[in-house]
Amino acid sequence: MLGGIVAGGALALADYGALWLWLSGWDLRLDALWRLGALLLAAGAALGALGAALDHVATRLPPRLRALPFALAAAPALAALVQAALGTRLLGGLGRPAALALHAGAQLGLVGALALLAHTGGPRRPLPRRLALASLLVALVLLTKLDQRLFPRLYAPFHAALAAAAFLAAAGALVLAAREWPRLARAATPRRAAAAGAVLALLLALDLATLPGSHDVRVALQDPHASTTRSLMHALAPLVRPAPPRAAPIDAGAASARWAEGPALPGAHLVLVTIDALRADHLGAYGDRRELTPAMDALAGRGLLFERAYAPAPHSSHSLAGLMLGVHVQPRLRQGLSLPRTTLTARLNDAGYHTAGFYPDAIFHTDGDALAPLRERELDFVRRERRPFDAPRLTDAVLREADRVAARGEPPTFFWVHYFDVHEPYRADELGDTPALRYASEVARVDRALARLLEGLEARLERPLVIGLSADHGEELRDHGGVYHGSTLYEEQVRVPLLLVAPGLAPRRVTEPVELIDLGPSLLALVGVAPGPRMEGADLRVAAAGGGLPGRARAALEDQRMWVEGDDKLIVDLRRGTLELYDLAADPGERRSRADAEPALAEALHARVRGWLASLERGDPRERVLALARAGDRHAAGALAERVAREGPRPEWVRLLGELGDDAALETLRAQRAEGRAGAELAIARGRLGDRAVRPALERLLRAETPTLRWRAAAALRALGERPPASALLLGARRASSLEERRAFVTALGESEDPRATGALLALLPDLRLRVSVIEALGARGDRRAQPALARLARGTSRQDVRGALDAALPRLQ
Repeated sequence: MLGGIVAGGALALADYGALWLWLSGWDLRLDALWRLGALLLAAGAALGALGAALDHVATRLPPRLRALPFALAAAPALAALVQAALGTRLLGGLGRPAALALHAGAQLGLVGALALLAHTGGPRRPLPRRLALASLLVALVLLTKLDQRLFPRLYAPFHAALAAAAFLAAAGALVLAAREWPRLARAATPRRAAAAGAVLALLLALDLATLPGSHDVRVALQDPHASTTRSLMHALAPLVRPAPPRAAPIDAGAASARWAEGPALPGAHLVLVTIDALRADHLGAYGDRRELTPAMDALAGRGLLFERAYAPAPHSSHSLAGLMLGVHVQPRLRQGLSLPRTTLTARLNDAGYHTAGFYPDAIFHTDGDALAPLRERELDFVRRERRPFDAPRLTDAVLREADRVAARGEPPTFFWVHYFDVHEPYRADELGDTPALRYASEVARVDRALARLLEGLEARLERPLVIGLSADHGEELRDHGGVYHGSTLYEEQVRVPLLLVAPGLAPRRVTEPVELIDLGPSLLALVGVAPGPRMEGADLRVAAAGGGLPGRARAALEDQRMWVEGDDKLIVDLRRGTLELYDLAADPGERRSRADAEPALAEALHARVRGWLASLERGDPRERVLALARAGDRHAAGALAERVAREGPRPEWVRLLGELGDDAALETLRAQRAEGRAGAELAIARGRLGDRAVRPALERLLRAETPTLRWRAAAALRALGERPPASALLLGARRASSLEERRAFVTALGESEDPRATGALLALLPDLRLRVSVIEALGARGDRRAQPALARLARGTSRQDVRGALDAALPRLQ
C-alpha cells in the first residue's frame, strides 16, 4: 500500500507543478494542493491495497503459479485500458456505472501488471535493473507530459488511460527501487500501511464532503494542466453533489426583437461575411499589431465596431443557425423546444430580395439531425454554393454571382459569404510553421480575399451596400491549455469580431456586450425589413446613438452556460454545479475565478442564467422546474423528484430524473407504480441510475413496438453493464437525440458480435461528428470488410483527430 501511496504522491507533485502557476493566490494554491494530494494519494493507496490483497493470495500458491492471480485479474482490465487508449471517445456518453467500471478496470490492470513484475522477478542483475528503473522514470515523465499536452480538454478516456499508465510507471519504479534498496521495502510495515490508509480515507471523505462549497477549487481540479487529477474528478463526479443555488431564478430571457430608431436603406444590398474560427484579437482593429487584417481594419473604421461580441456557441452549427434564426439554438434543442421556421433569408425573400449563400456543408457538423430542416431548405437561399472552396475561389464565385445580379438589372440582393480557411487544419505557413503562426497566416490570407471581395462588389453594383462581418466562433491556441474550439466558453472560443457598416451609420466603438444573434435583426432593420416574429436579437443600430442595448451576452455548450454583464462573466456547469466568475476588465485572460470570493455576485448572475433557461418556454411559471430539468440543470432534480412523489410518475418527469443522473431520486422512483409509457419510463430511469432490479423489464422493452423505447432500454441496459442485442444498438446509433448517446451506441456496435454491425458503422462513416467514433469502433471489431472504406478515407482527410483514429484502426484490419 505504501508503494501505491508514494506513486500517487509522485503524480500529485507532477500535476501540482503544472497547475500551480495557473492558480491565483496562495489560499487557492494551498487549498488545491491538499485536495489534489488527498485524491491522488488515496487512489494510490487503493491501488497498493489491491495489489497487497492479490499478493496475499499469490503467496499461498506454488511458486510457479504465483503470477496466475495477477494475470487473471490483469488480462481483461488491461484490455479495457488498451481500448481506452485507442478508442479516445469510449466513455463519451456512457452511463456512470460503465464509466466507473472502466476506470476501476484500468486500475486493476495496473495492479496486475505491477504484481506480475514483482513475482516474475524483473531484472536480476543490478545494471539491467537500474536501467529498467531509469526507463520507468523517463516513461513517467513522458506520460505525464503527454497527458498534459496532447488533446487537452478532449477525449476523456484517452487521458484516463494515460493517467493509469503513469500510475503503472510510478508503481513499477517503486517495485524496482525496493529490490535495488531493500531497506525501503522493510520500512513499509503492514501497520504503517494500515495507518496511512486510514488517514487517507478520512482525508478523502473530508475532501469530497467539503468540495461542493468551493467552486474555484473544483474548477482547478478539472484543469487540463492537472491531467491525472482531472481524470479522477471525472470518475468521482457522481459522488460530488452540487451545492444548492442561493438565489431564485430571475426572468432574464430575451423578448422578441424590436425595432429601434436608426438609419434604414430600403433596397440596399446586404453583404454578410462570416469567417470560421476567427478570433477577435487577431484583427488590428481589436488590438493586434502584426497588420494581419488591413481590409477588416479599414472596414471597422467605416462603421460600428463591437468590442465584446459573443457567439451563441463555440462551434459553427449552433452559432450560424442562431445567426440565421435570431435565437439561441443549443438551449432550445437541449430543452426539447422547436426552433423558429423563419430565417433571416426567408424574411428577405418575402421582401423581394434575391438571396445567394456561399457556405460549406461542414457548418451542419453538430446536431445535424436537429438542424436537418435548415440544411434541407438550404437556409432558404434562392441560389447557393455549398462546395468547400478556399478563400480565393470562394471570392471568385461570389463575384460571378454579382456579375449575374448586375446583368439582371441589379435587384436588391443578400450575399452571405462564409470563409472556412481559418478553421483547422491551418495550411498557410507564410508567417511560420507553428500552429499559432499558421493560424495567423490563414487570417491574413482571408483578409486579402475579403479586400478583393469588397472592391469587386463595389465596382460591380450601384446600389448602396450594407455590410456585416463576424465569425461563428473563436479558436483556442492553448490559452487555457486546449486547442481548436467547441470545448469551453472562455473568451478565445466565444468572443468574435462584429462590424456593421452602412451609409448613415456613424463610426463608433461599442463597449457593451452584444450577441451574434443580434446581427440578423439589425441587418433586416438597416434595409427596412421587419424581423421574424420569434427573433430575439436586439437592433444594434441604437449603438450608433450611444445607448439602448441589453448590456448582456449569453452562450451555451453542452452542460455549460455563460452570462456576461458589464465586465462580469459567469460560466455555469449545470451538471456539476460549478460556477466560474471573472472580471474581464481586470482579468481578460480569465485566469482568476472570483466565484468563492464574491458569492453574492456569482449567485446573482447564476439566477439570471436559470431565469433565462426557464423563460425560453414562456409557459406557466410553475413549470420553471421542468424547464431547468430539460436544460440539464442537476439542481432541478430534487424539486422534480418531489413533484413526482406528490403528483405521480408522468413519463417526461420520470425520463428527466433518469437523465439528470441524481442518485437521490432513485428512492422516489422505486416507490412509484405505473403502466404503459409511464411504466416504461420508470424502468428506463431506474436502469440509468443503476437499479438492477429493473433488468427484466428493460429486456422486455427491447421488444417494444416503439423504436424509441427499444433503443432507450438498450441505453439503460448499457448503464447496468449489460450487452443489449445489436438490433437495439443500431436503432440507438441512428436515432438517439444527443451526440453523446449516439457515440456510446457506436462504441457498443464496435463491441458487438453481430455481423450486421460493420455495415451499420460504415453507413455512419459520412457523419462528421461520429466519424472518429465510427473509425475506432471499426478498428475494435477488426472486420476486414471495413478496410477499403477506411483506406479511401485515409487518402482524403487532413484532420488530425481522424488521421490519428485511422492510424490506430487500419493496422487492426490487415
